Amino acid sequence: MLKRLRQFYRGVMARQADIDEQLLGCYLDEEQRKLFYKMQVFDQCHCQNVARTAWRLAASEKENIDIRLLMQAAFLHDIGRQKEDILLLDKVFAVLLNALMPRLLPFLASKKQQGSFLQRRRYALYIYMTHAQQSCAILKAAGYEGELLALIAAHHKKGTPKDSKELSILRRADELN
Repeated sequence: MLKRLRQFYRGVMARQADIDEQLLGCYLDEEQRKLFYKMQVFDQCHCQNVARTAWRLAASEKENIDIRLLMQAAFLHDIGRQKEDILLLDKVFAVLLNALMPRLLPFLASKKQQGSFLQRRRYALYIYMTHAQQSCAILKAAGYEGELLALIAAHHKKGTPKDSKELSILRRADELN
């Protein structure tokens, strides 16, 4: 629960000025940066924190890690949650609902994007549940493919012994942030 409170505090306190443009420029091309900035600032800060944590975790590994791929995946893993789709309180509600009543989440979520205030909140739950797939679809439409999409698509799936080191690090970094 302390982790969730810390996440909420970070989300509320997130500011555009907290984004490290130089770090983004080292790993993301111009198109990827445009996609990154379509997220809410709290998600941008989260992804930046995931990237920094992933970099530290990778530095402690003895195996060869594709750091560029890992950092791109860390920065872009949540781009499926775009500004117009999910608000901070939507995310808070979804996280709490998933933790306390996970079987209720799919029941309340809805693919229908337009409509009443309540309908938009239900759509936000759908985005929360499917953001990994949404992120891949956005990247694929922008012309990206391969291992980057595979890492992002699997970042919320249960780990297996066959997972790449980059995927294991991405998952761990996301869990820690």
